[in-house]
Formats: sequence, structure tokens, C-alpha cells
Amino acid sequence: MKRILLCLFVGACLVQTAQAQLQYGFKTGVNFSRFNGPSETNLNGMDLETFDNITGFHIGATLTYEINDAFSLQTELLFSKQGTKYTYEGQGYRYFRDQTNTKLANGNIQYQLNVNNAYVAIPILAQGRWKDLEISGGFYGGFLLSSNGEGAFTFTGKTVPLNNTVYGIYEGSGGAQVEDIEYLLDHNYRKDGIGEATGDEFFKVRADNQLVEQSKQVGAYYDFTEDRGSIYNNFDYGLMGGLTWYISSSLYLGGRFQFGLGDVTNNDADMAKASLGDNGEVLYRDDKDKNLMIQISVGFKF
Repeated sequence: MKRILLCLFVGACLVQTAQAQLQYGFKTGVNFSRFNGPSETNLNGMDLETFDNITGFHIGATLTYEINDAFSLQTELLFSKQGTKYTYEGQGYRYFRDQTNTKLANGNIQYQLNVNNAYVAIPILAQGRWKDLEISGGFYGGFLLSSNGEGAFTFTGKTVPLNNTVYGIYEGSGGAQVEDIEYLLDHNYRKDGIGEATGDEFFKVRADNQLVEQSKQVGAYYDFTEDRGSIYNNFDYGLMGGLTWYISSSLYLGGRFQFGLGDVTNNDADMAKASLGDNGEVLYRDDKDKNLMIQISVGFKF
């Protein structure tokens, strides 16, 4: 009986000690993110693409194991919304296709797109603490849940090889022809189909005296003729580091920088916009685009 009571006492002490070393928590905050990667260039070697910051958010739970008063390990389970503001301006081409016609034109492209990707992120961090300040560093893995984009695309150019100006003819314009041909971009990168439009408005393009019907609002793979997979990869990973200030024993403010090591884009589906191959074939880019992000968080532990 004494042995049983002793075992129960020791077990209770171990459980209490383990619980004292573990801290559960919650955090939320804002993300400032963008992609970082090489740009397509024109014939003079000038960059055609830019990636700017977009604002998102994160929210989730934390689990901290305190080794001692100065050192701990922490893992998190976060929902994180991030992406980039993408701009392309300069030389480019366009295939105008419908059920009966295919016309190629070269000219100038203006492309503006906000990309929003949602991840389940799992960071694992080592943390060192001195008084109210804590420094952390580690790595993360992220699983893509959803991927969307919206924006606009404008093309101005001439047909190949006849060099005739391409015109857009819009409903309600009375047959007037405009040189700036504009599409609205409404992309769901995980669900849109090949050649799929996402709206019910149409217009016509006049190219070499032929009329080619086009959708006003297009999906992510409207210009594709074959399935090459989703543009954005399902998994991301990288390094992170940050600084935290404890307002009280449980409430804190923190900042963190996240540097992606994985390629965000699927090279098999990352279509080049500046030029075609020697035989007029569409080219795909063998490059590496990475996630960069700054997180500002507020959280508590208990």
C-alpha cells in the first residue's frame, strides 16, 4: 500500500512539473508579405515585373516548453493569409482564341494582380529570454489551403505576321473599336479549369478582319490549352526569426521576419509573358519565387 501511495505521489509530482513547463497560448496579428524572385526582361534587359507588399493576417495557437527561465522551445499552428501585389508592364504577346479562330499578336502588356494565398503554417522555434525581451529563431512549414487572385490585364498590339492593329469591340459601344483590350482577372488557382471564363460578359476582338469572341472576366488558366497543374505549389518552407516584448507575464507583442526557401510557383505552369519560343510555342519559366513576410503579433500565454 505504501508503495502504491508513493508511486501515485511521484506521478502527481511529475505531471505537475510537466504542466508547469508547458504553456498554452493564442496569437493573432497582421502580415506584410510579397514574393521575391527574378523578373522577366525585355530585349534591352530591363525588368518587366515587380512584386510589392500585400496586407494579410494570421491567427492561431501556440505551445511552449520552458527548459529554464532563459530558454524555451515553441511550436505554433497558424492560419496565415499572405501573397503579393504583382505588376507587369512592357513587351508581350497574346493569343486570341475562340471555337473557330486563333490569332497571335505582339505588343504591350499592362498586368496588375493581387495574389492571396492562405496557408496552415507550423513554425518550430528556439527562444532565449532576458527580462521582458525574447529573441527567437527557427523554421516553418506551410500547407496551401486556398489561392486566389484578382486584377486587370490590358493588351495593345498588332497581329503576326500581317502587322494589323488589334481592336476590341464591346457591347453597347455601337461598333466602336478600341486599341486597349482589357480583361478582368478573377482567379481561383486551385479550382479554375483550362480555358475557363469566370463571368458571363463577352466582347469581340477584330484581328486581320476576323472577329474572335472573348470573355470579359477570365479564370486563372483561361490562356492554357493543356493542364499543367496549379500555378502555386501546395507546400512552402523556410526560416524565421523575431523579437518579442512581454507587457506582462502572459501578454506580449512580437515582430517576426519570415524568409521562404521553397519555390512558391510551379515552373510547369508559370507561363512567360514577354515572348514565345522560336516556333511560336508558349514558354514556361524555370525560376524560383520565394515568400517574404513580416508579422506583427499580439498574444498571450497561460
